[in-house]
Amino acid sequence: MKKIAFALAFSFFSFQIIAQNSIPEPEKKYKFGFDFGVNYSFAFVNKPLPNTKEISNGIGARLGVLSEFKISKKLYLSPKAEISFNNAKINYEYSDDSYRIMPLTLELMVPVKVYLAKGKWNSYFFAGPNFKIPIARKSPFENFFEPNSDLSIDLGVGAEQRFEKYKFSPELRFSFGFLNVNRDPSLTYVYNGSVSLVLKFIE
Repeated sequence: MKKIAFALAFSFFSFQIIAQNSIPEPEKKYKFGFDFGVNYSFAFVNKPLPNTKEISNGIGARLGVLSEFKISKKLYLSPKAEISFNNAKINYEYSDDSYRIMPLTLELMVPVKVYLAKGKWNSYFFAGPNFKIPIARKSPFENFFEPNSDLSIDLGVGAEQRFEKYKFSPELRFSFGFLNVNRDPSLTYVYNGSVSLVLKFIE
């Protein structure tokens, strides 16, 4: 009888240990990571430019840190801070000078991310405000007018794949500024925008 009782007790505790080991650890509510990528920055104006000036858009880069806060199963808040190198500018005809539109910015974003479908790649879309703070940077061949700060709306899509130690997701992002960033007195309103391809790594 004692042997049976011991066997039952041993079986019970063994089952409890196996069951506990088979239960996955709960997902962290806060996660942290980093990202980097390329961006195509562009400028646009509210009135036609003089014949002696023209807009030139170009490719730049960005990198930053990010976090994620889980609100629900499909809804996340994903604040991030990025440094963006932008190459939109206004060229002056008959001169090597140019007016760089926000060449270097610190960008503070608070997008909301919503998952759409789950599989090997979990697709999602996101949208939120982006506050862009210009960082002064002057080259020898540009007129230097320190730009105003900008507030934009960022939105985009991405796909996420989980690995053992981290999550990886490529992301396509669109940013549209709606504040005048210009301080050149010879120009009127100048707005800033970008299209970015970003690679994200998060724990």
